[in-house]
Amino acid sequence: MTNFEIQRADCILRPVQSTDTEAPKRPSTRTMSKKINSIMSEAEARRIETEKLVNEPVSTRVDRANIEMQEQTERDITAALERQGKIPPARERIRASLQKSMNKNTFDVTTKFEGTAADLDLILKNTKLKGLGKNFLAAQEKYGVNALFMIAIAQKESTWGKFTPEKNPYNFAGLGIKNIKSFADCVDKLAKTLSGKNYLQAKPPKKTPSKIAPTYCPPKAAIWSTDVTTYMNNYRKRLLSEVYTA
Repeated sequence: MTNFEIQRADCILRPVQSTDTEAPKRPSTRTMSKKINSIMSEAEARRIETEKLVNEPVSTRVDRANIEMQEQTERDITAALERQGKIPPARERIRASLQKSMNKNTFDVTTKFEGTAADLDLILKNTKLKGLGKNFLAAQEKYGVNALFMIAIAQKESTWGKFTPEKNPYNFAGLGIKNIKSFADCVDKLAKTLSGKNYLQAKPPKKTPSKIAPTYCPPKAAIWSTDVTTYMNNYRKRLLSEVYTA
């Protein structure tokens, strides 16, 4: 056998070495299904939010724009006063306000919550109302009702939207109002109700939890006012321990 024939035979008999890399493993059907459902849920949430904005009355958009402009103006003024040393820094002011205990018989619900939307979002984290801190603050500015008080009502009435009427699923506040369109809409309607003729505009005005309770929750007014005030104090203590530490 010639050298050429030996080399040819060697090439034929030698096993072929594959250069292909190992094919990536395909995700399981269950994993793919979870990803698809997650994408669809996000898309549906965006669609609903877009639809709400499109259908939002012009007057509501104007109100929101005015509130945002007013808040920005207030922030600018506050920042200028802080730089001039005429008022304490925001953090110190907020911490000082949170150190005041709330009493159901004396706490004025028109007292402004001095904290931020992020503070409220911390309280609402892991609830159905998560991310609505800015809405509670906007309602506070618009109607003059303390944001912590409204969040406490949400906890008392529905565990922050977890347990709501089947036919009115966004009514987290136990309001006697039908067709509430969203949790954000309920925030606005709650603040508007409390600022109205049955509460803050009553004669005489009802401005404390104990004065508001008999109208808001007639069967168990004493328990209602005690629980709501306890919740507010819990929020206050949590913010002091987790955000506004000494």
